[in-house]
Order: sequence, then C-alpha cells, then structure tokens
Amino acid sequence: MKYLFILVAVIVAGYYYNNWLVIENKRTAFPELVKKVSENNVSLFDAKKAIKLLVQLSCEEFKEKLEARGSSVSECLQYQENFQSECDERIFRLAPIEFSDTEELLDYSRRYHRCIMPTGFSKIELNHYL
Repeated sequence: MKYLFILVAVIVAGYYYNNWLVIENKRTAFPELVKKVSENNVSLFDAKKAIKLLVQLSCEEFKEKLEARGSSVSECLQYQENFQSECDERIFRLAPIEFSDTEELLDYSRRYHRCIMPTGFSKIELNHYL
C-alpha cells in the first residue's frame, strides 16, 4: 500500500512537470526566435511555428478571462484550429521566405494573433513575451 501511494505521487509529479515543461517551451520559443532574427535570417517555417506556439500560450494565459466569459482554453484552442488555414492564407500569403528584420517579424506576429484569437482576446502585447 505504501508503494502504491509513492507510485501515484511520482506519476502525478511527472504529469505536472511535463505540463510545466511544455508551457516553458512555448514561452521561450518566440523570444529565442526574435533573438535569432536579430543575428541571422529566420525561415518562414520557423517563424510560423514559434508564432503558433505563442498563440497557444495566449489561450492558456487567458484562462481566467475565458472562464469569466463562459468559455475555456480548449474552446479557444479549437477556435484557433478552425481559423488556422484562413489566417495562414491571409497573413502569411505575402510574407518573405526569410525574415531578416525584427520589426517585420513582430508585425506579422501581431497580425496573425489578431486574426486567430477569439474576439476580445486579440490584443497582444508582444513585449510581455520577449
């Protein structure tokens, strides 16, 4: 019985550590990309990947506001999934193959965030993530 309790405690701790690690990876992806673009060119693929992680993180950080409006993080993520192809086409249609300017990257990030986030949650302060 004692070992069962220890096993359950280890599993629960592992689960919470994994969730923390996933959130930290999302949180660091965008600032690392901004740092990289100031030193080198960044491909459109890498930029889109980091921006999408940033948008997912925004849903998780707006959890209390979403719940106050009768919504949830999973609904926010579903909303993003529903509009992903439309926003990809609208925002990244004329984007360069490689980003070489930090301001240009931040501009595309803001535009994508405004496009894909649910109404009322589309304003992003990118400095918060840098």
